[in-house]
Amino acid sequence: MTDHVGTAAPGCPAANHIGMAALCFAFTNHVGTAALGCRGAGRRLPDLPRRVEAAAQKTPIGAALGKGTISQTAERLPFGAVSGKGTTSQAAERFPFGVVSARARLRRLRKNTTFREIGKGTTSVVPITLFPSSSRAGVSQRGNLLSRVFSQAVRSRLLFLLPLLLSVQVAWSSALGPSKPNSPQSAAPSFNSTRAMQYVREVVAFGPRAIGSANHKKVENYIHSLLKGDLVEDDAFTATTPEGKFPVRNIIAKFPGTRDGIIVIAGHYDTNYPLRKTGYVGANDGGSSTALLLELANQLRGKKRDGYSVWLLWTDGEEAVKEWTATDSLYGTRHLAEKWQNDGTLRKIKAFLLTDMIGDADLNIDRETNSTAWLEDLALQAATSLGYQSHFFARTISEEDDHIPFAHLGVPSADLIDFDYGYGNVFWHTPQDTIDKLSPKSMEIVGSVILETVRLLDERK
Repeated sequence: MTDHVGTAAPGCPAANHIGMAALCFAFTNHVGTAALGCRGAGRRLPDLPRRVEAAAQKTPIGAALGKGTISQTAERLPFGAVSGKGTTSQAAERFPFGVVSARARLRRLRKNTTFREIGKGTTSVVPITLFPSSSRAGVSQRGNLLSRVFSQAVRSRLLFLLPLLLSVQVAWSSALGPSKPNSPQSAAPSFNSTRAMQYVREVVAFGPRAIGSANHKKVENYIHSLLKGDLVEDDAFTATTPEGKFPVRNIIAKFPGTRDGIIVIAGHYDTNYPLRKTGYVGANDGGSSTALLLELANQLRGKKRDGYSVWLLWTDGEEAVKEWTATDSLYGTRHLAEKWQNDGTLRKIKAFLLTDMIGDADLNIDRETNSTAWLEDLALQAATSLGYQSHFFARTISEEDDHIPFAHLGVPSADLIDFDYGYGNVFWHTPQDTIDKLSPKSMEIVGSVILETVRLLDERK
């Protein structure tokens, strides 16, 4: 009991401010009773009621507390004692459930309540005990009574609040206007991570995919086989490298929109040339981005886009043939950026979104300083709206990647890359870059954020 209802017996170990007679009784949690069976410091105090009564006789409650405090005291009784003139109604007003007067409650409780007058010359009457603490039947009756009181109070409260809630709902609906069905593009992005991971397995099964190799050609055919029926264009050319001439093939799948402009989503599918004889399969570096684009094609296929056209770009020749330099790297995108600049396509591109190494089970996409700040901020906004912000931009790096040729020509570009693959990036460009290090959830996070970023770009004026 924590309510203060008067004075306690001197030296009572149960509490120093126990209340008029409502001490810490055996079932301690309810009903403003006095202390039969009060426990203090683990000991039973059978003489406590006598102490309380004696203390009350010596110090009448009204005199001890001062004029007007009898009413205040009664108001703090959980179930409201009859204490002083005019107090019954005041106590009822502060009764937690607020609907039954103290006098009416006392009449209902009288059958199961023992009363004792305390404080000679006062009008205070306090319930000493509702039920014997040792009686199982008493406890059961107490529970039933409290249950009934609580149920009645809850029902009365609900009946009181129901009209208010209905009026609020009507006002809110009026303010919002008539509801409209969600458009397909306003729904949460959908990305099938299970299917995306299956694509990774199938790509990795081809083995190393360095440019000029038979396996590279097999992956080209594999990508084309999954894009049948789509509008697909190849950008094929021969690249001159430090190791000779190699065929390079960028693959572009185009999904038309109603707005004038293009959003390019890119990722490379080749693997590191110097590691071609080590069994290096590039599950994360090359495999994850290839699979992500294939699943994005599934999400875009057969749907009318009420926004910019989306072009999916599988870039080739991203990896250096001998050693990474400005001329021995990014063969595919350097060629394509120049080509699109010459034919006028480049000025139609509203955003270039690059994905690289995005399958890592411990996903942490880096903020990349060569990227366009507002576009990376938009990707973070998309991630935050989906609840994935903890996987984005905890670290800032500078990276030369397939977005660089486009960024240098003024195209808004963002490189979504997790360049911390294993502790200290230990798995990058090693035979340990295998599918067991990847997670479907990471693929889902990046795929969903890409789709949401596209939606946000569509909404920009």
